[in-house]
Amino acid sequence: MASRVPEPILRLARSCPCFRLALFCAFTLILVVPCRAKNASLTAIELYTGPNGPAYVHITDVLINGKFELRVCDSTPKIDKSTYGKLSKITLGPGASLEYGSDGVLMLLKDATSTCVVPSELKIDKNGPMTTAELASKAELQAKVLSTTAGSGDAPPPLKPGVKLVFVAIPDTELAEFLIGTKWNNLGPEGGCKSLKKR
Repeated sequence: MASRVPEPILRLARSCPCFRLALFCAFTLILVVPCRAKNASLTAIELYTGPNGPAYVHITDVLINGKFELRVCDSTPKIDKSTYGKLSKITLGPGASLEYGSDGVLMLLKDATSTCVVPSELKIDKNGPMTTAELASKAELQAKVLSTTAGSGDAPPPLKPGVKLVFVAIPDTELAEFLIGTKWNNLGPEGGCKSLKKR
């Protein structure tokens, strides 16, 4: 049953135009704020290996399979339809990072804790359980490109082994260059950091 507005408030609203305006603004704020929060944009630095070595791209409106969240799969080597539905959810946000390992497993680092995760919104085959790597291969990255290093395209590189997403509050070129330098030092035999040119 819909709640009724108290009669004293109704009388005040009829007699005072300013009060009616304030009441209208209050109800509008109640409706708009949850909508804005639901549609908040998520920004990240995507690290990947391009034709000329490690590279990065700033991306925004980041979603994984259309969601801000992933499902936690720690100590669950194989997942069937029933198990998948019971996996707890974890939300993506600034300060976290998502790495697609060479073993094909997605690892989320958040609050100093590293956790195995799989994408949300998956339709699990009824024929049998799937490994975490098989589920990770179904992850689809949706995002808009903000800025790139030389050699990257207009669309963000797809999620695949070797790719890492570092979630940030705002685009941070200095941090991106530092992360690239660290990755280059780890991969390059010379131990040096090659300069990267922005497009």
